[in-house]
Amino acid sequence: MPIGLANSIGGFVPGRKVVLAGIAVGILVTLAAYALRTTFPSVAYTIERGIVDLHVRHSGERPATQHPGIAVVTITEETLAPLRYRDPIDRGFMADLVKAIDRAGARSIGLNFYYLKPTTPEKDEALITAIREARAHVVMGGVDGRNRDTTAAQRDYQELFVFGQTMRSTGYLELRVESDGVVRFWAQPFAGGWLAESFSVQLARTVGAARLPAYPMIAWRRPPSDGSDTFLTLPAHAVVATAGSTRSSELSALRGRIVLIGVDLQDRDRHRTPLPVASVDGRMPGVLVHAHTLAQLLDRREFTILPAWREFALIFSRVLFGFFVGCRRRHARSDLMAGGWGAVSLLAFDSIMFATFRTIIPLTMLFVAWVIGIGAGHVAWARRTGNAPASMA
Repeated sequence: MPIGLANSIGGFVPGRKVVLAGIAVGILVTLAAYALRTTFPSVAYTIERGIVDLHVRHSGERPATQHPGIAVVTITEETLAPLRYRDPIDRGFMADLVKAIDRAGARSIGLNFYYLKPTTPEKDEALITAIREARAHVVMGGVDGRNRDTTAAQRDYQELFVFGQTMRSTGYLELRVESDGVVRFWAQPFAGGWLAESFSVQLARTVGAARLPAYPMIAWRRPPSDGSDTFLTLPAHAVVATAGSTRSSELSALRGRIVLIGVDLQDRDRHRTPLPVASVDGRMPGVLVHAHTLAQLLDRREFTILPAWREFALIFSRVLFGFFVGCRRRHARSDLMAGGWGAVSLLAFDSIMFATFRTIIPLTMLFVAWVIGIGAGHVAWARRTGNAPASMA
């Protein structure tokens, strides 16, 4: 035990009244924490999320190399340069891309795009044919109705294109963006929505791995330790250009993988995440967000939170311990040392729980409980003795 903390409690044997007072304070603080959690859950979460983000950046999973089962093919500015229009992406080009990836031996193909309006008829038909004739499982992206900007005509075209013509599985592409603009959690199905499952869940189902995590926090993968990309990433124009080559190492690397196709453009579908991103704006393309959630499903990784009764038991025990430390007559110097060591022990406990057990604890509430416990102990000691702690001089 640290010397400062040991000096703070050493030789102190609490009497019956002190014990009862400590229990009463612990119960009151625990009830207050419960009221805060149930009445103002967003307040408690807002306090904690910055700490969890730090854990994700520094203590999250860091694999040795890139994910072996997922690849991402991106539509970039260089891809769009020779095309006649950029929104929607030229469906003739998309047809060639789907056929190239399918011929490369991809296990599944995910199209991270909305299909809300027709384009050139022959190009629309080319893409529909490429999707229907693909040997790989193909999963389409779509809107599920939570976006009120989507019109009835767009919804009807999506149903016609996706369900009536391509006849492939479809998952919603919507992401859950927090009030501070950061994506941290899975987007849950929208009540009364048009699509029941997300894009990444539908892709995971193609390989029999769609068990959803109990706690919907995204288990981000940090950049691999060998310096490679988190996921094999290829530009779409390079894939199409080398489609006829039998010796392309890039195309051969797609064999047996789930391949997600999406945009990597500065003007659309970019999101802030807890991970640092090496880009101009520090935001991650939406297709990579879906790749992270898909990897979480394939790897069966998830975070957990403590049941409510365990959280409250931790808070109660922290208040009680702080109260007994505060009841011990001491100099203000040892008082500060006790408080500091208590805070350090909480930080260490929080880091171990996250890094080792992938469990999130209510760190801020525990710290506040510790401070309140020490403060209440001070008051109890002063009232019992009629004194105040000696100065540090």
